[in-house]
Amino acid sequence: MITPASCPAPPLLGAHLTATKAVTGGSLAPGGTVVYTVTLTNSGTGATFDEPGDEFTDTLPATLTPTSAAASLGTITVTGNTMHWNGGVPAGGSVVITIDATISGAAVSQSIISNQGTASYDATRGGSNQTTILTADPAKSGPTQFMVGGAIAAVPALSGAGLAAMATALLACGALTLRRRRMRLGPAPGRHSGGPGDPRA
Repeated sequence: MITPASCPAPPLLGAHLTATKAVTGGSLAPGGTVVYTVTLTNSGTGATFDEPGDEFTDTLPATLTPTSAAASLGTITVTGNTMHWNGGVPAGGSVVITIDATISGAAVSQSIISNQGTASYDATRGGSNQTTILTADPAKSGPTQFMVGGAIAAVPALSGAGLAAMATALLACGALTLRRRRMRLGPAPGRHSGGPGDPRA
């Protein structure tokens, strides 16, 4: 009697998403701007797909007005203060969503603006999004927050004249340092000062 060889069943593919949202730019001042970066990462063995409904939504607080949104994969649209993203995340890959917004000029300085987005996906590859997660701040988890008037400060750029003035100042400083060093060391060996008794004086 011959027993047929048995083959192990292939492992089931499944997705596992995590979602982070960070403040990555903008002036953060009243009447200024803020830039959010959302990253959806799939550490599972199977990709997620564009199923019925949105795969990511993010409604910004009333203090903010979205001006643009972009995604590295899939499609994103803006309706009022809400971002809608539709698409899939490859297994072992990620999707990056960037959201630009303006801050109300009436926003109170030193106030905190906080929010989270929502990602939905098909963890079991059943054809519908049955798993929902919230974004987290990558630095401290929980909602993503920033302080109005807080610092993401722009570094001022020097003009051509400013660069030239800085170079001149650095050269002068270097020459002064070298002169002081020579004065401390005294005359080099083999050289004479030409004082009394020196036959070359």
